[in-house]
Amino acid sequence: MKKIPLVIAYGGGVNSTAMLCGMRERGIVPDLITFADTGGEHPHTYDHVNSISAIVKIWWGIEIETVRALYQGSFEGLEKNCIRKKMLPSLAYGRKGCSMKYKVDPQTKRLLGWMKENNHLEATKAIGYDAGEGHRSHDKKIMEHTKGRREYFWYPLIEWLWKRKDCIDAIERHGLPVASKSACFFCPASKHYEIVKLKQEYPDLYERAIKIETNAVTRAKMGLTGGAAKWSEITAGDEAQGKLWAWAESVAETKIPCGCFDG
Repeated sequence: MKKIPLVIAYGGGVNSTAMLCGMRERGIVPDLITFADTGGEHPHTYDHVNSISAIVKIWWGIEIETVRALYQGSFEGLEKNCIRKKMLPSLAYGRKGCSMKYKVDPQTKRLLGWMKENNHLEATKAIGYDAGEGHRSHDKKIMEHTKGRREYFWYPLIEWLWKRKDCIDAIERHGLPVASKSACFFCPASKHYEIVKLKQEYPDLYERAIKIETNAVTRAKMGLTGGAAKWSEITAGDEAQGKLWAWAESVAETKIPCGCFDG
């Protein structure tokens, strides 16, 4: 590879943490690490990002930078954006605009600003898709930006043939905590058991998710699931039917729910 700056898009989950471990093992030193905050992550994700930031400062002398999408010069976040616009996250409508606006765009903006500050015309961005997620990698490996700046996409875990188990093994080799799922607490792709679990573990976050759902104005009166079933109905059904969804956690599919999901 050319000796050009290496920037890591850190998602706060298993995959991106394993990517850092793999780089540490291979003597690869990143120049910038960014975490995009939607304002709607679970508390355990914020705690994990802070913990890993302290680790990489010991490893490489840099910390994980948190970046955010701004609205009229200040941070609003996806949750408040949905409330203000009386809408659901875009994934509920079959689109992925929330991941682009609140994850991809602020990280790209910071990258370009950092490149300008340091007089770089090229940079490599490492993204933590594992070997089981090859379909998520870009067909286009290079992104051309204004003023001659160029961004190369690199998928180390795919290159190393690391699947989820390999990622977990790498994290454990370094004695680091294995992150819980990284995604917005009101993500429309949440499985039924995850909705029930949210109500049990974080009732305050569950109520905030319900507020997004009830506040939204849609033609079909859809819920956060993107269909007719509302989160409130799912949790009520679980309680009425003797924990109907309790078994689901052990057999849950490992589909990628949205563009933000990190292992």
